[in-house]
Amino acid sequence: MSDRLVALSLTDFVHRVSDRNPLPGSGCVAAAVGALGAALAIMVVRSGPYEREEGPLTGLRDDLLGCVDRDAEAYEAFIAARRARRPVEDVLEGAIRVPAEIAELSLSALERLASSVHGIRPALSCECWTAALALGAAVEGAARTARANLPQGAEGRRVEELEARCDRARELLADVRRALGARA
Repeated sequence: MSDRLVALSLTDFVHRVSDRNPLPGSGCVAAAVGALGAALAIMVVRSGPYEREEGPLTGLRDDLLGCVDRDAEAYEAFIAARRARRPVEDVLEGAIRVPAEIAELSLSALERLASSVHGIRPALSCECWTAALALGAAVEGAARTARANLPQGAEGRRVEELEARCDRARELLADVRRALGARA
């Protein structure tokens, strides 16, 4: 890819996703959704007694934005190796590692948001719930992407780690929903 995905307008990015090309794909979208979730989480924590979370959430948001292009680059290298009939083992690791990182970053942002939910202003309940859902979706989508890129039969520890992240995200979503109660 010659241009950076994060430099595109939202409209152009969405159109690029729906194009016939495999890039940007699920990993890029998971990173973008995670970055949006983290951005909304920043809005939420700024309004209450949890402003200390703003700095870490800002770092997570920025890291997730960087992952949009890193995921595209990693998967593009994998596709190029496959098309050239070169061994893919060298580039496959990136196509697994970057989405796994997206899942981890999104989970970290969701954990920070969930730990702050009791102090948010009621007027921001919808923003909190939307941020939590976006971050949960980013965890699930990125983990599934990393798992799909694993070589056939490469189950084991990596799959367990990815599944554990998804399970933790689901627990946190349930916690946020309970904390918000009827407000969400």
